[in-house]
Amino acid sequence: MSEERILGLQSYAIRDVLSVADKEQTAVIAADIAAMGYRSMELRPEDYTPAPAEMRRILADRGITVCAMHAEMTALDDDYEEVISRFRQMGCLQLVIPSRPRRETDIPRFVDKVAYYARKVQADGLRLQYHNHVAEFARLDDGTTMMARLLDLAAGGLFSIEVDVGWVQIAGIDPARFIETLPTGVGVVHLRDVSAAPDFSNRSVTIPAGTGNLDWPSILEACRKRGVRDYVVEHSAKEESMALAAVAAAKMLPLLKN
Repeated sequence: MSEERILGLQSYAIRDVLSVADKEQTAVIAADIAAMGYRSMELRPEDYTPAPAEMRRILADRGITVCAMHAEMTALDDDYEEVISRFRQMGCLQLVIPSRPRRETDIPRFVDKVAYYARKVQADGLRLQYHNHVAEFARLDDGTTMMARLLDLAAGGLFSIEVDVGWVQIAGIDPARFIETLPTGVGVVHLRDVSAAPDFSNRSVTIPAGTGNLDWPSILEACRKRGVRDYVVEHSAKEESMALAAVAAAKMLPLLKN
């Protein structure tokens, strides 16, 4: 297993500035991110304005790679080839499905489609990850959970879970234990912190990594044992996002070097 551990930033965490930036402003933001110590980004297509190849160049010129990108299930359904083209232009091989259906009755078909697209993108040279939130751990009417259904399909290595440790803790599960016992691969790990004991619906509780109550030494040790390479900072703030990103980097970089 590789011991290299790379700190990245999720574009959602700085969406307030990045999504309205032109090419020149994006370059300034990228330089600022690199100066904080970030070496990669995970991107949502709605969070940046340059074309994919241009965005890749802007980031690469500042020593930043694209470790993963989001693709909603609806985008894959609507124009799969366009999505794959965007990933290839960006030089990104990790495709993340970032959200679940809102209606419980849609979950069985959705889970089947995750498996379908995992096979499809694998044939095109990419790997699929599913990003958890809280609702995947909630009990369904039949007593199972969406996460359990996903893990049943992923256990053979078909796809990985992009573990967001903050949402795992909010769901009442020990993040380190969850990572240690995942029957599938662990993909990118999202570093999100929690300020208290919140309910499922309170998004405002997620704060920069290293400033809340998560047990980071245990979480990062579990990640190390599973060979995790990419660690991506994410939080839900809608203002002062660059300052918060700097705080998270200052907190997490020393821990990743231990």
